[in-house]
Amino acid sequence: KASVLGLNIALFEFAAKLPALTTPTKHTCQLVIPKLLDRAGEQRLGGLYTQACVGLAAGAGPGAALGGLVEAARDKAGPRSERVLCAAAGAASKIVEAHGLTGVETKPLMEMLDIAFASGKVASKAAFQAVVHAVRCDPTLLALCEKIPEVVRAKVRHQADVLGPLGRAGAS
Repeated sequence: KASVLGLNIALFEFAAKLPALTTPTKHTCQLVIPKLLDRAGEQRLGGLYTQACVGLAAGAGPGAALGGLVEAARDKAGPRSERVLCAAAGAASKIVEAHGLTGVETKPLMEMLDIAFASGKVASKAAFQAVVHAVRCDPTLLALCEKIPEVVRAKVRHQADVLGPLGRAGAS
């Protein structure tokens, strides 16, 4: 068990270093991001996973990285997938905060965050942050989250106002 964890950590660290070694492409993101997501959920390596995804987004752009994330999380739903969705939402949050939504297909992204929000307490926190950053880029996106109750939407709007708008290109 410990060796599996060690191997996974090495894998994540390698993925995080990838952008320094080579410029990641959309293909790299589609290959690496989904493969690592299940492991991130199982091993609770959400933090390392986020670093890897943000690194890939820096090279390949947020569209490619978030596309890979949404693809990876597509068939996940319900309490059994909560840890995986939490890792996905956490990574999405940091990607959007750092790189904005340029070239991102926002509808599938918001749908994934909506599902993550509804899957349980832990994932809902991560999803909340991600939705806040998305709304900072584009306030109309909140309407795509149907599972988020109005009380929480008000909090999202408030938080987005407090933090201020993010350009489409993210925090520079």
